[in-house]
Amino acid sequence: MKFTKGQSGNPKGRPPGAQGKFTVAARDAFQRAFDDSGGVESLTEWAKENRGEFYRLFARLIPTEVSAAVTHNPLTDLLAAIDGADTGIGPSISRRKITDASHAALLSNHKLAGE
Repeated sequence: MKFTKGQSGNPKGRPPGAQGKFTVAARDAFQRAFDDSGGVESLTEWAKENRGEFYRLFARLIPTEVSAAVTHNPLTDLLAAIDGADTGIGPSISRRKITDASHAALLSNHKLAGE
């Protein structure tokens, strides 16, 4: 049985953007684990002790490019709390337009452990 181009075999299937049960369950589990392990305070302490690993993870989690008007971004506050000073990447993050150059600046501004 052939389908018409652009038509699904199940027109009443999952709507675009809907999340599957596994994705929702995994997110909930990570949120509970994060909260149970001390939340933001615990993450901040870990990041201070493991800067290289934190910045590697952070660089992978931020979007590569998003166009949006953001007036306040808590990630900028987290980075400032870890460094105890302005990180030098705040304006790039607060505009939410992260590029490969931003990632490079992030990594070069903060020496990675063992490198």
